[in-house]
Parts: sequence; structure tokens; C-alpha cells
Amino acid sequence: MTLNDISQAVYENSSNHSLDEELTQAMHDSGYLDHIDIDRKVNSFRYNYDQFKLMLDTTSSQEVMFEVLSDEFYQVCLGFSARLQSYINGRENHRKFSLKYTEAELLIARTMLQCLYDRIVIIEKCTANKNFSGFKDINKACNDMLKLNHSYNLKML
Repeated sequence: MTLNDISQAVYENSSNHSLDEELTQAMHDSGYLDHIDIDRKVNSFRYNYDQFKLMLDTTSSQEVMFEVLSDEFYQVCLGFSARLQSYINGRENHRKFSLKYTEAELLIARTMLQCLYDRIVIIEKCTANKNFSGFKDINKACNDMLKLNHSYNLKML
């Protein structure tokens, strides 16, 4: 049985509030929700502008700084569209079913998207005043992603 199977069963039996409560409690008790912001705990420098900038300032050259920023940006891009779609789907499921289970799913999607959003803000700030074309490209892409906040009405961001 997959997580999708469980979700589908909860949706199909949305009038069974005891199933909703039992599965949601199991999610909390199992620690399933604990992973959603693990990167923020393990790599706190990625979520703090001053720490991230300090790390960048220790690089030996603009080229190395660009490599570091490119790698960080690439990691954010890998997850951004999937996290955004998960958030949109989770929000729609919660509006439709209004269950504790859908609320927990939405919390996961929102928190993971918030982590990426926070990283994008920091990367954007670090590339804002750089005059090299690669930095400008990253900055433009960051700004485009940040604009999605408004177009999708992501209230938590």
C-alpha cells in the first residue's frame, strides 16, 4: 500500500471522521511530519542571509562564488515546481474535503515550499548587485519564482 492509496482511501471515506482522525494521528505519532524542515535544521546557513553571505565571502574568487550560488540555485530548482504543485494540490484537496488529514498534507507541502522560498530570497539577495551575466541570470530566475508567490496567492509566503 502506498501513500497515494492511503490518501485515496481517506478521500473516498471523507465522511468517516474517525478514519481521518486515526490516520492523521498516526502521521503525527510516527514522526512522519518531522522531516519536512530537516534541511533547515541540518543546513541552517542556507536559511539565514548573514550566515549564507559569510560563507560566500570566504570563497576565493567570483568564479567560485558563482559555482556555489549556481549549485544552491540548482538544488532549489530541482524541487521548486514539484513543491509548488504539491502545495496547489494540497490546498485544493483541503478546500474540497476539509479533513485533518488534508490539513496535515497541506502543512507538509506548505512547509517544504516555504523552505525553498526562503532559500530563493537569500539567493536573490546575494545575486542582486552582481554585474556578471551568470549572476544576473540567477537573479532574474529567482525574481520570476518569487513572483509566483503572488500569482498563486500563496498566503503563507
